[in-house]
Amino acid sequence: NPLGIHLVEVTSAQLVSNTVTSANYNALGITLEEIGATVMVANNTIDYTGPPSTNAGIQVKNGTPMLTNNRVHGFEKAVEISGGYPQKVPTYDNNDFAGNQLRGIVVSGEINTGSWSNVAGYPHFLGYATLANGATLTIPPGAVIKFLAATQLNLGTGAKLIAAGTAEQPIIFTSITDDDYAGDSNGDGQATLPAPGHWSTIYGGGAASTISLQHTLVRFGAYAIQTTSNLTLQDSTIEQSSSSA
Repeated sequence: NPLGIHLVEVTSAQLVSNTVTSANYNALGITLEEIGATVMVANNTIDYTGPPSTNAGIQVKNGTPMLTNNRVHGFEKAVEISGGYPQKVPTYDNNDFAGNQLRGIVVSGEINTGSWSNVAGYPHFLGYATLANGATLTIPPGAVIKFLAATQLNLGTGAKLIAAGTAEQPIIFTSITDDDYAGDSNGDGQATLPAPGHWSTIYGGGAASTISLQHTLVRFGAYAIQTTSNLTLQDSTIEQSSSSA
């Protein structure tokens, strides 16, 4: 079963001491959708043994489960938050996420109002994501945000992306393969190197949307920044794009 265990709109549940193993290319270990903080996922072993894929061991969609003492190995992503970030995120305690390609948590789907943060100390990376209509996402000084291949951040109607770095703590937007910032996030040493166009763009396509970048460095995008609405770009550098900035 490529979907493994799938819980939807469950108010209370315990998934404890299970083993989920798959070699199916489309495999997901555990999917938790629209669930609350009373759902506990603990002491599970979730393994993928098939050819390289882009799936996650645990996928959370608009939920706040407790993830405790789970071992997730073999996937591209140990955990993917595909909707609700940063307001709805799991709580983590003593999990083993080391044996996956990416060294962190992936954020995709719809993003809500709040501040970007590396919850529980795990680096958070961007997949294909959209900042919800009217939402404001604030990026703190010194943050490094890495995009997965061929992904982009879209801004909905009235959405705002506010990235105000400082000269001492600039904000970095770059490729997941860029080891110069925040280390080897895809865990392959020098096997893959960043190249222009590895990720796509930050796209302010929503009406009355706002992109505000101060003291930022934007690397290895395709168009890097596109907008049909409001843009502030100050004291920033855009480099290694494959097309126009």
